[in-house]
Amino acid sequence: MNFRRIAAATGAAAMLAAMTATGAVAADTEVTFVVLASGSGLSIGQSSSTASIDDGGSDPTFDPASAGSVSGDLPTTTVTDVRGTLAAAWTVSVVGEAFANATDGAVTVAATNSHAYIDVADAPALVTLLGGALDGMLITGGEFNVGVNDLGSSYTLLSGTTTLGDGSVAFTPAIDVTIPSGTPAGSYSATITQTVS
Repeated sequence: MNFRRIAAATGAAAMLAAMTATGAVAADTEVTFVVLASGSGLSIGQSSSTASIDDGGSDPTFDPASAGSVSGDLPTTTVTDVRGTLAAAWTVSVVGEAFANATDGAVTVAATNSHAYIDVADAPALVTLLGGALDGMLITGGEFNVGVNDLGSSYTLLSGTTTLGDGSVAFTPAIDVTIPSGTPAGSYSATITQTVS
C-alpha cells in the first residue's frame, strides 16, 4: 500500500516537474474598438448672413475722376471640427462674386476689386497663437492684412489643425472693396462664400 502511495506521489512530482520545465504558455487577445466622430465632422457657421460696409462711417460718393474704397467686417465665422482625428488639417477658403448694382444688375464692381482678410488688430488671439493651440485648434496660417489675393478667385483665409481630436475657433473676417472711378451711384451687393475643408 505504501508502495502505491510512493509511486503515485513520484508520478505526480514527475508531471509537475515536466510542466515546470516547459515554462508558461500564454494566449494573446487583441482588443479593438472604434471611436466614431459625432455629426459630419467639419463645419463652418456665421453669426449672420448679411453685412454692410461703408467708407469710415459714410457711404462713398460718386466721383468720375478718382477711385474710392469701402471696408468693414463680415459676420463672425466659427469653424468646428469634431472628426475625432488628431492633427487633422482644415482650411477655410474664401471667394466672392462681382458686386452688382441693385437698380441695374449689369453695372458691377468686379470681385477682383475686393479682398477679405483677418485684421491683425481685431484678432490678437489668433495672431498670438499662430503656431499655438487655441480651444483644441492649432492655427497654421491665414490671410492676415496681406492684400495679395482678391475675391475673384478662391484663396486660403485661415488654416489649422485639430490638436485634441475636436475643437473650434471663431474669427471675424474683414473686407475691403476698391470702387473704380466713374462707378455709378447706387447700392451694390455680392455674395462672399467661405468654405471649410
